[in-house]
Amino acid sequence: MTRSLLPRRLAFLIAATSALTLAACTADDPATAPLPTVTVEELAVPEDMLASKSWVQLSGGILPATDALPYAAGGAAAEPGAGGTATVWLSRDGQDWDAVEVDPDAQGAFSGSLAGTDTLAALVGTLWHEGTLTTVLWTSEDRENWERVELPKDFAASIRVTGVTVDASGRILLVGTDYQHKPRGIVIDDGDVTEMELPETGEEHLNPGSIAAGGESAVMIAMPAAEGEIAPLVAYRSADEGATWQAANEVAPERSGVYNVVWTGQHFVATGYTPANSTPAAQSAPAAWSSPDGATWTAETVPEPEEYYTSNDDVWLGEPSVANGVVSTIGGNDNQAYSAAYERSANGQWSVTGYTSLHSRNGDDGRSVSVGDGSTIGLVGSAGAVRAGTLAGGNWTDSAVLSEREDLLWVREVLDQSDGALVSLGLSHFAIQAGGLWRNWSTSSTARYDLGDTVETVPADPARLDELSSIVRSSDPDAGELVIGSSFPADADAILLEGYFRPSSDAEWVPMSGFPADGSTWITGLTHTESGWIAVGEHRVDTLVSSPNHGAIWTSADGISWAPALGYFGSGELETSISDVCQLPDGTPIALGSAEAQNGNSRAVAWSYDWTSWTRLDVGDLDQRRGWFSSCADSPEGLVASATIGGRDLLLRTENGSAWETVFEAEDGVSLHSPVAVEGGFAAAGGWSNSERSGPVVWVSKDGGSWSPLAVPSRTAGTTSVVAAVGSDLVVAMPALVGHPLLVIRDIAEVVAEHAE
Repeated sequence: MTRSLLPRRLAFLIAATSALTLAACTADDPATAPLPTVTVEELAVPEDMLASKSWVQLSGGILPATDALPYAAGGAAAEPGAGGTATVWLSRDGQDWDAVEVDPDAQGAFSGSLAGTDTLAALVGTLWHEGTLTTVLWTSEDRENWERVELPKDFAASIRVTGVTVDASGRILLVGTDYQHKPRGIVIDDGDVTEMELPETGEEHLNPGSIAAGGESAVMIAMPAAEGEIAPLVAYRSADEGATWQAANEVAPERSGVYNVVWTGQHFVATGYTPANSTPAAQSAPAAWSSPDGATWTAETVPEPEEYYTSNDDVWLGEPSVANGVVSTIGGNDNQAYSAAYERSANGQWSVTGYTSLHSRNGDDGRSVSVGDGSTIGLVGSAGAVRAGTLAGGNWTDSAVLSEREDLLWVREVLDQSDGALVSLGLSHFAIQAGGLWRNWSTSSTARYDLGDTVETVPADPARLDELSSIVRSSDPDAGELVIGSSFPADADAILLEGYFRPSSDAEWVPMSGFPADGSTWITGLTHTESGWIAVGEHRVDTLVSSPNHGAIWTSADGISWAPALGYFGSGELETSISDVCQLPDGTPIALGSAEAQNGNSRAVAWSYDWTSWTRLDVGDLDQRRGWFSSCADSPEGLVASATIGGRDLLLRTENGSAWETVFEAEDGVSLHSPVAVEGGFAAAGGWSNSERSGPVVWVSKDGGSWSPLAVPSRTAGTTSVVAAVGSDLVVAMPALVGHPLLVIRDIAEVVAEHAE
């Protein structure tokens, strides 16, 4: 049995604003307009918020060794506090691996993938430099010395590669999309570039993915679908070296996924996952598909070892590699802290050849390649923690560590106070227990920002907060203050709510009671009404990460004694979630969240409270597309909700919980969330990405009606996570791997006046 404290979905907390009306950015041409960069100051933060270890990211399979060539894997390596550099790892014996920096002169943070044959290897990806993403390509004949290949300027500026392959003659095929999902592909033959004629899909996005070449054909796996939706996977075939592509042939049903596709010498083989059965709640099962010509595809039989997973686990096959016609891959399981090694023989039979050692997190996979003597070498791990190993005779032996896991403090929220701010911090933990069981949880700490240039840790208040995770706070000047989190005691098989209430800031904290005493429970939102407090969250019947979560609501008249609310919030194998709770202008509480129509395919849902029970609302066409509500805020003009619908971030407003008005719709590549009131207007967190600029931003608005993005200095692409008004300033948080974790923008009113439309 394996256990997790962390819910599958995390909620953003929106701060309440007044009379909030929002609209899209009003720049003359937001698709190409340059973004101004806002002046920020880096705050001195606790050391545990800053990286102290190097990290490794791998993508693509392992290129097999030959008499003249070493094994090779590719991706990025980064020193502490720096962006990734384009790197290839080489090994003669599959045990000891040496890192080779591909291009010391390349400027920017790299992320990319390796592909190749025994005559040519290609490393392709993006470089992020001073806010601009550029697609780059290097090639090598010996895997040690690399040359940069010049790509068409418009391709390099706008296309992000999703598939790369090298054919037997040395042609490189690249396919990808721009920030508006428009696909484009090119063929590079000894420096000459030819444009692909990609398939037309009407109003649907092509969504090209993996690509492979072999024999007389090339294949491209894609998922033609409306924006933000899921659909069956199909394969397009090219018989003219990638120049044109023939009609699609279905490979796998809806809710399937492919990590990559390879050519064995006789067949194209794709690896990934597919629904374990035809029911809506079906979990993912490991899957592979093959085709002799790219036109007709067959689902292959992949072993399902009982000791590795049950029908409640999401399981998959990872990146494939091929050597002498044998396909190898490392599979993953969300509910295990080790991985299974799979192999497909040259005659097409799959088998499980063994299992890796224990990882530093659950759900890891990797890549592997057959040596040819019955053994396999592999590179396993993710999230920066990568190690090498050898599988022989069914036994896995770790041989080298490329990088180790490092957990950093992150910012949960920033709470404004009269003389500064409290900064709530979180820290993830993972531990292996006896028998290979694992525990995944987080703890909290508190820091103080005094309006200067330093954030320092302070004792938690109440003291037990340091031991809790998923902490939510709320206060009302007339009703008091409360804080609730989740506790995962080391000697208990339950994740329990623990909360405290005090009627005023100088009163003692009083423990709460009435929450579930078993299973796993966490809180996502709190509000105070004319009749008392309401808490929303999620619950599952045990601590197994594979068990479904369902929304839950509790009420309390005094903030101390709590009881479950009446209402139906979901049951069975399909999940529901409740991410936040707010109030309509007439005081009616509204809870927001999502409900699965199929496993992994949610719809936005809402419930209203008549002071006796909760009833699910009709939210109109919002539940006709894939999506979810994430947070909300009260305002005199109506409840304002942050949502993702059909793949786009939205801000919505309602006066009654049923009729929703879209007041902001993010463009492709744009995110905006968690707006807060500041001096002179409003600010929000988010990110921006187009052909001109990519990276974290802070949004500003004078009236909440139109928004302008301001670029925030960082070391790579990403988004800001939290913004908070503190006095006359704005405190900004972002992940430490993206940039400095805590910044301050001084005199935010002046910034709003200068930059907001």
